[in-house]
Amino acid sequence: MARRLGGARELKVGRLLDIGPDGELPQRPVRVVGRIRCGDPIVTAEDDRLVALHRDVEVQLPSGAWRPIERLRESRAFELWDHDGSLTVDPAAAQEPLVVLPHVWEGPPDELGEVYAPAVTRITAEDGPPSVARAATRMLSVVERLMVLAEVRRTANGDITLAPPPGGYVI
Repeated sequence: MARRLGGARELKVGRLLDIGPDGELPQRPVRVVGRIRCGDPIVTAEDDRLVALHRDVEVQLPSGAWRPIERLRESRAFELWDHDGSLTVDPAAAQEPLVVLPHVWEGPPDELGEVYAPAVTRITAEDGPPSVARAATRMLSVVERLMVLAEVRRTANGDITLAPPPGGYVI
């Protein structure tokens, strides 16, 4: 993932929008840089304003294997913009994991809280009591400056648009 992101040519949004109707589009995915603008962000209980929220909660079984009990993926389309224009990106088409510093928690399963208690009870009945739980949360905030690996395409009416490359956007 790092090679794909680091090896791509970097272009600003405005530079892509300057490509005329007869201009040649990049043949390979490019790293597009800009800021986030979103009219309907995800608002968390901590008042974070996000365009993507990925959370994975797992418990460790007596066998040592990890078993997922929650896989949350929530996202909002947003504009990637700079002072020369904007292009729409839908993070639902992102390759995982999002390239951010994750918030990681690890501790006893009973500290997961009441929301996860039924899942822990079911797993205990099926496989024995889990010894450890962990949660990893990855978020893209509206205040971020982003790099997005994307393919540049032209719509039927000639407008420039971003599309996920094979495997999804790298954000």
